[in-house]
Amino acid sequence: MTPAVSAVCVSYNCADLLAVALASLKAQVVPGGFEVIVVDNASSDDSAGVAARVPGVTVVPLEKNVGFAAANNVGARLARGEQLLFVNPDVDVPPGVVAALGEFLAGIPTAAAVGPKVVGRDGRLQKFCARKFPTLLNLLVLVSGLAELRWVGSALAHRYYPTSFYERGPAPVEALSGAFTLVARRAFEAAGGFDENYFLYAEDLDLCRRLRRAGGEIWYLPVGPVGHYTGGSRRVPDAAVVVASHRAAARYARRWHGRVGGHLVAACSRVSLCARRLIFYLGGLVWKAARRRARFYADVLAASRGPKEGQAAT
Repeated sequence: MTPAVSAVCVSYNCADLLAVALASLKAQVVPGGFEVIVVDNASSDDSAGVAARVPGVTVVPLEKNVGFAAANNVGARLARGEQLLFVNPDVDVPPGVVAALGEFLAGIPTAAAVGPKVVGRDGRLQKFCARKFPTLLNLLVLVSGLAELRWVGSALAHRYYPTSFYERGPAPVEALSGAFTLVARRAFEAAGGFDENYFLYAEDLDLCRRLRRAGGEIWYLPVGPVGHYTGGSRRVPDAAVVVASHRAAARYARRWHGRVGGHLVAACSRVSLCARRLIFYLGGLVWKAARRRARFYADVLAASRGPKEGQAAT
């Protein structure tokens, strides 16, 4: 029997959280049937084994880490459902969420994707679950590091809706988070799937832009909330992750804000990383903790000179 919904979960080194995510997904009751596909991005832990021990879960172990976007496409090609649920391995899904999203998506012929309310481990709303597209200014502030300054980060790095928006709905939005998004297969395939040139980060924004450009609508439905324990595979600082995020911002800017915008973001990124390395190096002369940060940014700069791929995923 062909399932109505296929969940694609890309996992990388988060076996403990993956077990929770799969248990919550297997507890979903979806009219028309539901399948779960785990694509393991060459984890060094027992992520693939954890998934294989869950009855009914299809496991696709990859020989190397191909990136989040490419691994999602692998799962999508194997999926049989007319609706594709892209879900991170560090989520906890309350009963009924998948069915509610599926019913809503099927009921609006012009809808390409829908996403639920998402909260963090502390129960606080993660506003990126439904958001606007970043402007060029937003991207420049993000890669510059100014977003880490509270007085400027909120105003210039992000353009989120007011909190009250997330309690109402359904409502059309510009973009959804790749942590938990249900997409109509027809729309996903028409858009060409995820752009595999994004190794990590921004692939969800890029997909939503292409879905909208093709005439599809993106919707937010305040069901759940889905728990998202952000960074399940990134529990310690990773230079490759920082590099991937900066490269993703530059690629996104180049594609949606023009070649000049892409060059600006790439240049701002480089200057910012060099400046951080210098600042922490100088700070390390009097502050021991700064020396570790200086070494970290030295690793980031070294990684940024390498090939455009790494060992960071989902």
